[in-house]
Amino acid sequence: MALVGARLLGLVPLVSCLIVGCGAGPVELRATQTCEGGNLDDCKDRCGKSEGMPCYKLGWMHERGRELPKSFDEAMSLYQKSCESGWPQACRVLGDFYWRADRVKLNRKKALEYWERACALGLSVACPTQLERDIADGKLVAIPRGNGAVSVVPKAGYATGSAPSVSTSSPPSMPAEPSAPSAPGVPAVPGSP
Repeated sequence: MALVGARLLGLVPLVSCLIVGCGAGPVELRATQTCEGGNLDDCKDRCGKSEGMPCYKLGWMHERGRELPKSFDEAMSLYQKSCESGWPQACRVLGDFYWRADRVKLNRKKALEYWERACALGLSVACPTQLERDIADGKLVAIPRGNGAVSVVPKAGYATGSAPSVSTSSPPSMPAEPSAPSAPGVPAVPGSP
């Protein structure tokens, strides 16, 4: 029994060293002191150094008016900075805005450019489909039917085949919260991969 007690007493310095730290001083990283944990000053500092994720998070907060003044212009600027810094979710969000003409002028080619960049950065849900490419190229026309439903028909004079009608009852996706991106908001053609 005395041997067990002696062994346990030998562990006390080791355990206390793990809890409070050893050496020059304890190293402590608190999530709330980082941008990921919600520290706005850290987000602003890191965005100023052109880190993509903090710029995206600040843009998201400005877009929704959470903890920062609601400002779509500021959000767009931060999303663009984030995308240029290589954060794929920001590129995808910008593509979504231009695809849906959400507070910006409709520009499907620009939307594809942003989605392709997000795709190249590894965000596979942002990779444009052939249907989206055909719509952007003017081969097909997407006709809104209300409540987010869309019909896709061939453009007059386009005769490489008939395009099936596509309907969806859900509205296009909104940009995801910074931690969980969602898929682009355009439906795929039924029966396609």
